[in-house]
Formats: sequence, C-alpha cells, structure tokens
Amino acid sequence: MKRRRKRLRVDRILYCLGILIVLVYLIILGISAIINYNIFKSVKTDNILKTNRTKLKVWTKTINYINENVDEIILRHDGYDIKLNGNYIKNHINLDLNKYTTKLNKGSFKNQKGLYIKKNEILDEAINIKLKMPYYLRKNNEVDIYGIKDDSYTLYKGKVKIKDKYISFDTSDEYDDYFITYIPLTSINTKTTLTCYVGDELDINFKFIPSNATNKSITYKASNDLLEINGSKIIAKKKGTVVLTIKNTKNNISTDIKITIKKKEKPKEVIKEDEKTYEVVNRDGIYYVEDIMIVNKTYSLPAEYNPGGLSDEFMDAFYQMQSAAELDGIELWVQSGYRSYYTQEIIYNNYVSMDGVESADTYSARPGYSEHQSGLAADINNPDESFNGTAAAEWLKNNCYKYGFIIRFPEGKEAYTGYIYESWHVRYVGKEWARKITESGKSLEEYFGITSVYQ
Repeated sequence: MKRRRKRLRVDRILYCLGILIVLVYLIILGISAIINYNIFKSVKTDNILKTNRTKLKVWTKTINYINENVDEIILRHDGYDIKLNGNYIKNHINLDLNKYTTKLNKGSFKNQKGLYIKKNEILDEAINIKLKMPYYLRKNNEVDIYGIKDDSYTLYKGKVKIKDKYISFDTSDEYDDYFITYIPLTSINTKTTLTCYVGDELDINFKFIPSNATNKSITYKASNDLLEINGSKIIAKKKGTVVLTIKNTKNNISTDIKITIKKKEKPKEVIKEDEKTYEVVNRDGIYYVEDIMIVNKTYSLPAEYNPGGLSDEFMDAFYQMQSAAELDGIELWVQSGYRSYYTQEIIYNNYVSMDGVESADTYSARPGYSEHQSGLAADINNPDESFNGTAAAEWLKNNCYKYGFIIRFPEGKEAYTGYIYESWHVRYVGKEWARKITESGKSLEEYFGITSVYQ
C-alpha cells in the first residue's frame, strides 16, 4: 500500500517567514535602542555625542536635550572630535570630515607632504577640531598649521595642542581649509666671519633654509668667555677671537661664526642726518618713497594687486625675530597676514555695519588702502587691545626694528597715521629704515612728511 506524500503548505512558510522578519526587526530595534541610550547617556554625563555613522541619526530626545541644556557639544566620529555649538546639532548633519594626505608644490612648499582638511558643512560650524595625526607627522611631536583662504596660505598658531597621537586646534572664520605639515630645517646660513668692538651688541644675521621650516629655535654657544650671552642678546666683553656656534638641536644643524673683537680706540662719533624732503613716486599705480611701498589713507593699491601672500623678505625677517624672541621666552606668531582687496572689503563692510563709517575708519582700512594687501604687514599674536602692554607687545616694540620691522601705528600718533594705536601691527621696511624711523620716535608718515587722509 502506497503512502500519501505530504504537500508543503505555503501558508506555513509565509507564517514562519513573517515571524523571522519580526524577530530581525526587533533585534535591530533593540540594538538601535542600546546605541541611542549609550549616546544619550554620554551626552548627559560628558557632553560628548559618539556615533560611527556618516549621517547623524539619533533620538529626537537626545537632540532636544542638547539644544535645551548644552552650550557646546563634542561630536566624536571616525577618529576625530569636533566641538560645535549645541544648538547646531540636528538629525541631518554630514559628519564626514574631508581630510586627506597630499603633497603641495607651490610657493614655499616644495613637494611638501601634509594633512589637508577641506571645508565642508561640519568644518564650517566647528569651534575646535581634534584628530589623530598620521605617523609621518606625529613622529616629530611638532607641526605647523596653515590656514587657507583664497588659495593663500597663512601660518596659524592660535591655540594648538599636541598630545600623544592627537592634535587639536581652534578653527577660525578667517580660513576655509587647513594644511597640517612638518617642514624640516636643512641649514642655517650666516656670515662665517664678523668683526666688532668691545662693548658692542652683536647683530647676528642668519637665514633659515627653508625659510618656512617648522622648528627654527636656536641656541648660542661661545668657544671662550669673550662673549656675554643672555638669550638673543650677545655682547662682546673682551678683545680677542672667539667662535660662536648657532645650533638647532631639533634637526641637529649648526653653523659657526669666527668673531674678531677689537678694542675701541675712541668713542664713535654720532652724526645727525640733515633734514631731507622725500618724494612720493607712482610706479604703475603703486606709490613709493625711497623704494618703500606706501599704503595708507592717502595712497592706495590697485584692486588686482596680489603678491601671493606675505613676501619672502617679510617671512625671512619674521622667522629670525621669532627665534630671537623664543630665546627670551617670548612666543610670536603671525595671526593675520596677507589679505586680498576683496577680503578687506568684506571685513571693512562688516565693521561699518556694526559701528558706522566714522568709527570703523579709525581701526580698519577701506579696501585698497590696507597694508595687509601689500604682503609686507601683519598682525602679530592677538590683534586687539588685550595685546597692549603684554610681555610680547613690549618685546616687539623694543626689538622689532632690529629685524627690519616698525610698529606701524604707534601710540599717540593717530593724527598722523589716521588709525588708533595697534601694538600688534608690524610693517617690514628693512633694517636700516626700521632703525632710523624707530630711533626718530616718529611714525612713518611723520618721518617721510606724507599724509594719511581719505580724499
């Protein structure tokens, strides 16, 4: 007798499949609930929102809590932390920070490798960024950050922290992108011989190769006791011959200067220069006095003038000044360097909208009338009144002329310069002119007998 074969019932298969789908959905829902609970807990305890998703997707409850209770929140994602204003957190933020390794070969960057961070939605709103550095950067335990705007690279030194394998820095509205790199110093160029007199303070001129090397700190060491060395101040004490070694310990690079110290036969005569009338010359729309470019309220630059950033002259002199300041325990950095005509236009118009034309004209230049466009001027450290009277400001006022800079808008000279006192704003004019102008106690306008008044 034949057995009857049982037929497979479709309804039972569908029933089992439905139960399986419900179980999978419940498991996914449970995992999501656990993840979101941990996110909510981390937000409440540490103000840190941790997620591994490229698109932000968390409980509405978490978003509402952040918006109502948290001023600043850290978004932790894919190996980096981004600090944001709490009220920016929404469920549609793209968390993919555009960062990649590249090699630049432009300007002073010759085939230079570094980490490039490109502007996007999250970077535009970030207050601070913390990220893990690749090995080729962190092995030096020191980097430079360049802020990038309109394809112009400016050294950025504000609030940078390196710890373990991570670097963190505050973002700035002044920049779009950032380039993090380490540029090794290859040599220190200077004269091999020098002659001076007992009692002279030595003016040691040297040039770093490359000029934008990351570590330019130096130490001085004399072969005998003929020199008195105090930070960057070196004084000839006795007659004789001495070898001065200038060394950069980080890169193990040094150079020697053979110094011959003579005894003074008689005091140096002080010769007072005759009064002189200086002529302003227009060369292709740019104004000069004695080959010094003049940019103020009377003399403007063409809108299209663009030197490509701060000049090599400026940067070479600044690096020398920066190294000398470090030896005296003073840290100097360029906070705001070259600005194009159009960047200055935006800045000036913003000030006018806040304070009005009359007030804005006392502290901000109109487009075309800003020294920043020349590539020969920069704001050092903190460009506001909080910098006045600081140790760095006093060092700058007393020493910048030695490296070719002047304080462009000195205190008490508003009637001549047209601007309020700015202890942070320096202008490169070369060592000889910087010494003459500084020793005269005059502003640049007074010294050359020119005006600074808008027509």
